[in-house]
Amino acid sequence: MLYLALIADLVSSKAISNRLFFQKELLDLLTQQSEQSRENLIAPFTITLGDEFQALYNRPDSLFRDFWAIREIIYPEHCRFACAFGGLSTAINTTQTIGMDGPCFHRARALIIELKKEKHSLLRFFSNSDRDLSFINSGLDLVFSFTRNWKENSIRILNFLMAEHKIESIARNLDMTIRGVYRNIKANHIQEILNYQLSAIAEIKSLWKSL
Repeated sequence: MLYLALIADLVSSKAISNRLFFQKELLDLLTQQSEQSRENLIAPFTITLGDEFQALYNRPDSLFRDFWAIREIIYPEHCRFACAFGGLSTAINTTQTIGMDGPCFHRARALIIELKKEKHSLLRFFSNSDRDLSFINSGLDLVFSFTRNWKENSIRILNFLMAEHKIESIARNLDMTIRGVYRNIKANHIQEILNYQLSAIAEIKSLWKSL
């Protein structure tokens, strides 16, 4: 059986002020996000090192929702996310994403090392000669170029839209005008990013079935 392993690495984590408080906040968020995405996760988000955490998916439906929720809570910090398909060579641990091994984790680990060398801080899928994921990864690189310098409100607007909030509700929650929300969506290509994410998830699901 195939799984999707995710390994994430906080960028410049040693420079974060009050790291203990930050890590506590991150742990609380990851626990909450694991609960919200439990139908998609075999093993929950788990902090494995001071600046790394990982999860194991059995379906990708909440992948982007999880990514943006995490990006909002760590703002203004950044995080690299490496994803890889593959099997497991050990038993599944459903309570923590530790103590497991196999091709999915090997590939995700190789990719996170590559992303660190590139100083890339978004999301990418492991690709090899057997499976060309350049379409998905090129799109993710474009998303990174659009969003790397976003303000927190732009991230929050995208998250509200993913949760199917109405514009009026978003404006109230963020203490913005309705016009201001629309202007932010247009200026930051938020609707285009949401459309791309839907296409990417469909492509990932199709690829997963064919593996």
